[in-house]
Amino acid sequence: MKKLFFLCAATALLAACSSDGVSEMIEGTEGVAPSVESEYPSAGAVEFTNGTAMYVGALDESGKPLTRSTNGTVGFCIDLGKFNDVLKGFGDYKLLADDFAIRRDGEYVENLKIVDNTVNKFKIQLSEEDLKISVENLQNLNFNKADNYTFETYLWIENKKLLNDGTGSYGELFTDEDKADWIAVENWPVAEGEETGVDLSERLWNKDGAYFTSGSADKGLLVKYNVYRGLQGRNGDTPYIKVSISVEKPEKTTVGDEEKSKNECTWVGTPTAEQ
Repeated sequence: MKKLFFLCAATALLAACSSDGVSEMIEGTEGVAPSVESEYPSAGAVEFTNGTAMYVGALDESGKPLTRSTNGTVGFCIDLGKFNDVLKGFGDYKLLADDFAIRRDGEYVENLKIVDNTVNKFKIQLSEEDLKISVENLQNLNFNKADNYTFETYLWIENKKLLNDGTGSYGELFTDEDKADWIAVENWPVAEGEETGVDLSERLWNKDGAYFTSGSADKGLLVKYNVYRGLQGRNGDTPYIKVSISVEKPEKTTVGDEEKSKNECTWVGTPTAEQ
């Protein structure tokens, strides 16, 4: 895949805490486990009324759950499994995907409703490195009255595991060492005021972790993505991933400009507290 790198000002995409996500993901970290464990799917889909969609979970090479068609669509996928270092070795784990949103020229699209997902979130169970996120049906975006659209979501890792002590109680899945690795620091906890997250965008770029899906036709789209991984909650007990995917359609500078008829992508860095 041909990639075009753009030197541009980093947008302020630092993740803000989702109170719904935090409360649901840390609930039950301590105490007695429920008597019956729920079964969760390995992927979920959120479809918007403008004809676009976001998929999260164990997706195929086209960036979709296996039952989804790719014919005639334009999609973009980020393979978070390319940098799932901390999640390796956990076996099955669960995450809550929520706060799905679309910005149009930086402003939230208030009247753009989610189809068949009124709570704006879903919970999935994954194994090891199976974690991708994609935006689909980008050919349906209307650029006549907008310069760009940005798709956003939070992925909250369920930080709990059944303790091997015979009590049926839960403890934290992430050790302090895991938390330090998650945000790329030497030790956890960090000193007050230090960064509690890390930008993975450039690292994913270098590992070819972001790409247009096989069902994509040439539409002259430019995608800029940002992936930020951090810790929230009590003593960093709520690991999360914030994903932003911005789509625009640059104007051709000359008639028959072949380069501007191709789909291109680049990463956008998130400023840290020190920058």
